[in-house]
Amino acid sequence: MDKEEKNIKNDSFCMASQEQIEELDRTAKLLVRRDFDLQQANDQLRELAQAKTQFVSVAAHQLRTPLSGIKWTFQMLLSGDFGPLNKEQFEALERGNTMNNQMIRLVSDLLDVARIESGKFDRSQFTDIDLNKFLLELRDLFLEKERDNKIDLEIKIPELGEVVLSGDGKRLQMVFQNLIDNAFNYTLAGGKISVSYEIKGDKIEFKIQDTGIGISKEEIPRLFNKFFRGHDALKMKTEGTGLGLYISLSIIKLHDGDIWLESEKGKGTTFFFDIPLPPQQ
Repeated sequence: MDKEEKNIKNDSFCMASQEQIEELDRTAKLLVRRDFDLQQANDQLRELAQAKTQFVSVAAHQLRTPLSGIKWTFQMLLSGDFGPLNKEQFEALERGNTMNNQMIRLVSDLLDVARIESGKFDRSQFTDIDLNKFLLELRDLFLEKERDNKIDLEIKIPELGEVVLSGDGKRLQMVFQNLIDNAFNYTLAGGKISVSYEIKGDKIEFKIQDTGIGISKEEIPRLFNKFFRGHDALKMKTEGTGLGLYISLSIIKLHDGDIWLESEKGKGTTFFFDIPLPPQQ
């Protein structure tokens, strides 16, 4: 190869390299621009989500006061404070009271979701909880529901002596109420619900088991999504917010725990969740 051919080849190589450099530069600039656009879009989405959360919180707070007033009025009427009621009047007021209570539950759930999404779920209310006493008091909350639904609720307390948890008692009660309420709602008369726990290593594992309608395998991954309710659950009980499990998951995560379930259609459902024990235990 003579000198002229070498020069031509070198010039061609330099031109190709320059084109590659320019192409890389254009690509880099395009990626930077797209990254900037995505960042702006994400910022806008966060602002919209924050605005939505604030709106839900304000609306729910505004609804809570009149709904509480309506509840108080219904209770006075049903208790006969304004005079005796005939059967039709009593039944009509009772239906209205039930629907009003459902609205109060929805408002309460929406407020909890707003607190979760705004980062207001924290550990500020954590205290030591006597677990066995906590469960016995929880048992008393369901005596009427157990009788009315003709479903046996059993709370099993193992012979371990005193067990102390560190947590937010009010919110942990909410978890148990959500899970036990679900068990009552989707278990037929004559069925059974059992609540138990055992210590596994440095964690305590709870189990809420029922003999209800069960959940399909396809629906299980979606159960903890906001507003999701299973197909069979909707057919059996039309009212409900679809927020209870989402809130329960958030509370358990706040306690550094996890929640999961096992279920088979027609054979019942078992929910599990665990919470770390304090170091001394």
